Amino acid sequence: MAPWLATSMESLPKDTNGLLEHEVPSQTPSTLGRGRPLRMLAGAAGFVAVAGIGAVVFMGSVGSGPGRTEDVLGMVELLKPKECTGEHQDPWSTGKHEPCCHGLKENLGKWDGNGRHHYICTDEAHGGPTCKQQWHNMACVHPGWHRECFTCGDRIKWVVRQGIDWKKAKRRVADEFFGECGACDEDKNKLVIETEGYRLVWSDEFNSSGPVESSRWKSVHSHGNGWGKNQLQFYTNRQANAWTSDGTLKIRAKREDFGGRKYTSAKLETQNAWRYGKFCARARLQHGDARGTWPAIWMLPRHWKYGGWPRSGEIDIMEHVGYEPGRIHGTVHTGAYHHSIKTQKGGSMHIDVRQWHTYTVEWRPEVVIFACDDAVYQVFRKESDDTAVWPFNQEFYLILNMAVGGDWGGGRGVAEGAFSGQEGQVMEIDWVRIEQRDLKWATSTPTNPAIPTPKPTTSPVTLLPNAARTVTVMSYNTQYTGYPSLVHRFGSKIREVNAGIVGTQECQDAASLASASGYVLVPNTGYQNPIFYNPSMVSLVQGSPGMMTIPRDDYAERTITWAKFMLGGTEILFFNTHLPHNHGQARSRNTHARIARSMLRRREELGAGDMPTVSVGDMNTFASQGAQEGSFESNLINAGWHKSYEAQGERGGHSGLDQIFTSSHWTSSNGADRGQGGSDHTAIAVDVTLMQ
Repeated sequence: MAPWLATSMESLPKDTNGLLEHEVPSQTPSTLGRGRPLRMLAGAAGFVAVAGIGAVVFMGSVGSGPGRTEDVLGMVELLKPKECTGEHQDPWSTGKHEPCCHGLKENLGKWDGNGRHHYICTDEAHGGPTCKQQWHNMACVHPGWHRECFTCGDRIKWVVRQGIDWKKAKRRVADEFFGECGACDEDKNKLVIETEGYRLVWSDEFNSSGPVESSRWKSVHSHGNGWGKNQLQFYTNRQANAWTSDGTLKIRAKREDFGGRKYTSAKLETQNAWRYGKFCARARLQHGDARGTWPAIWMLPRHWKYGGWPRSGEIDIMEHVGYEPGRIHGTVHTGAYHHSIKTQKGGSMHIDVRQWHTYTVEWRPEVVIFACDDAVYQVFRKESDDTAVWPFNQEFYLILNMAVGGDWGGGRGVAEGAFSGQEGQVMEIDWVRIEQRDLKWATSTPTNPAIPTPKPTTSPVTLLPNAARTVTVMSYNTQYTGYPSLVHRFGSKIREVNAGIVGTQECQDAASLASASGYVLVPNTGYQNPIFYNPSMVSLVQGSPGMMTIPRDDYAERTITWAKFMLGGTEILFFNTHLPHNHGQARSRNTHARIARSMLRRREELGAGDMPTVSVGDMNTFASQGAQEGSFESNLINAGWHKSYEAQGERGGHSGLDQIFTSSHWTSSNGADRGQGGSDHTAIAVDVTLMQ
C-alpha cells in the first residue's frame, strides 16, 4: 500500500540565547496515496500567490496524455488569501503553528526542492483520494526478482508510449498498483472483495489432530528436480513435515538429508478444483525472516487446457521470501505475463507476517482481485479472449507449501542454521475456505459444509516460544543533495542492511524513501530525521512517536525524533538525531553535552527512564572537542550507557561521525560500516540484544 508521509516538521524556537527545547505537537498521518481526501484546499509551507485568483496554493503538474491536459486546479476549492508561514517558509518558525487549512485536516505534502514543504488540506467527510494526489506516489515492481520503482505518473506515461490509449493506461496502472495508484482509474470502478451472493462450498478448519486428511489434500512426495526453480527441498508425505494440532495446520521445512536433498518440507494440493470463486486462507509464519524460506498459497490448473506452464496460468494468492521479511506478493502468470520474460503481473504490500492474516483471491469471469485482510492491493483484469492473456476460464486447485531456496527464495542465499533442529521453519494455517456465487461453477455438487464455528485465536506464544531479544539497528545519513536522484540507492541500501529500526538524517522526502526501501515510515518524526521500521521484526507502539527541536547551526534546523517499539514482549525506545555544527545557536562547544542531558530528561518524561533505549545519529563529534561540559558521548557514558558502534570509514564516508549508543539493558555485536549507497556517509548497523 502507499506509504504514509511524515506529518511533523522541524521547528525553530524564537529563543536563540540558550539551549531551550521546543517540542512539535503531534499531527495526524497523511492520507495521501491510501486515505480518503477528495476536496483539496489551499496550502503551502511558504505562501505562493496565484495571481488574479487569491489562493494560497502549490501543486505540481501531473502531466498529460495524448490529446488531454490534466486540470491541476480542477479539484481545488480556492480560499481567501492567507499567509500561513513566517520566516524561512517554515510553518513552525514563529515558535507556534500557523494554520493553513481553515478547519480541515492538514497533511504534510511534497518537498519542492527549494526549501519548503507544502500542505494538502483534506475534507475527511468525503471519499478520495484523487489521481492528482497519487500521481507522484512511488510504485515498485520486481521483474526477474529485482525491485524497480517509479511514480504512478511516470508509469502511466510509459504505458501510453507502448501504444495504449490514455484512459486504458491509467486503468492498467491503477489495477497493477491498486494501493499506490488506484484512484487513476477514470471509471471510478473501485474493486473490493465482495460478500453478496457467495456461499461456502469447501473448507478445512483443521480441527483434527494428526496427519493431514487425505480425503481433502494430496500430499506430494517428490523432489521434483528442483521444481523448475532450483529449489532445494524434498517434499515428503510424512507427518514430520505437515500435521494438524491445536486447531491449525503446520507445514515445516527443516534441514535433513532425505532423498538426495538437504532439506525436507511439505506441499499439499486440494483434491477438488474450481472455476471462479473466492479463495481464502488464514495463515501466519513462525519467524518470517529466515533467508531461503519461500512459503506460498497458490493455484494451478487441473487439466492444463492451454499447454504447460505458464500458458495455462498460475494464480499466487500469497508468496513471501525470507530475505525480504514482511512483504507479501500476489501475482498471476500467463503465456503473455510471466517472470521468465519479466512481464508477470503482481502487487505486494507490507505486513507483519508473524501475525494472523487472511489472504484472499476473488476470481471472477473477468477479473482476479488480490487482498490481505480484505484490503485490495492488486487487480488483474481480462483484457481479451486471447488465452495467452487470460487462461483463467478453467478449473484450478489450491496449493499450500514451504519451499527452500530456489531462484527467488534463495536469491540471497539460504541460512542453513535457521532450518536446523526440530523446529525448522513453519507456516501455520488456521483455515482454508472457498466460496462461490453459483454452484454450477463447481466441478460437482458438493455437500455444503456447515458454516465454520469461529475458533479461539491460538496464542502466538505457542508458535514463537523464544520471544525476540535481538534487533539490528541502523543509522544512515542520506545526503540531502541526493534527493530525488539517489533515493532508489538509499532505499536499496536500507533493504540490503535489513535492520529492524532505521534512523535517517538529512532525509528530504520521507515518503519516497519509505517506498524505495519497502520500510514503514514512523509518523510524526519529521522530514530530516525520520525513523523507519520493518514490521516483521518490531511493532510500533501507537501514539509513541514524537520530536523536539534542539539548537540549530547555520546549515539547518536540528531535531531529535523518537518512537517506542515492541521487540518480542519488551517495549523499547529509539532516539534519532543529527547534532549541529558549532555555529549559529549551537556555537557553544558545550551544546552537545546539553543536548545529551535534554535527551535523557525527555526519556524520563516519556516514562521510559528504565526502558531499554537506543540512540543513533550523525553526531558531528568535532563540534564538542575541548568542551568543559563534555561531549554527547561522554554525557551518555556517565549516565551508564555505552557506545555500541562508531563509523570507521572503512567502506567510504567519514569516520567517527555516525554513532550508535545503547542503554545498560543491551549487549552489542556485529557492528559494521555497511557502505554508502550513494551518500557521503556510510550506513552503520549493529545487533543489540536484551540482557537476561
